[in-house]
Amino acid sequence: MSALFLYDDRRARTFEPFATTRPISEMVAGVSTIRERWRLVAPLTECGYLAGARHELFDEPGAHAANGVLSAGSIVALSRCVPAIPRDRDAAARRLAACSMWRCGDRLAAIRI
Repeated sequence: MSALFLYDDRRARTFEPFATTRPISEMVAGVSTIRERWRLVAPLTECGYLAGARHELFDEPGAHAANGVLSAGSIVALSRCVPAIPRDRDAAARRLAACSMWRCGDRLAAIRI
């Protein structure tokens, strides 16, 4: 089973006051949340966030924290990276299947574990 987890790194956690109330992946970028944009690029069976204990009680529809060990094949993406909404979702899904690492410019944006 493949899953997508959006990770709040140290820099994302400094985006206050917003980062104190919700994971960065639950913020709106354009017309949808960052999580929803990643779901368009990576239509996997499960999607969650890795944001630490400070968002333990965060509760909104569609958002949930990663629990336990991440399974092999899961993708961990940096929540600060906001992907463009793909024009061709089928082509995006094919590219996803062949990738183990994604970049945003010259920086690492996501990896498959």
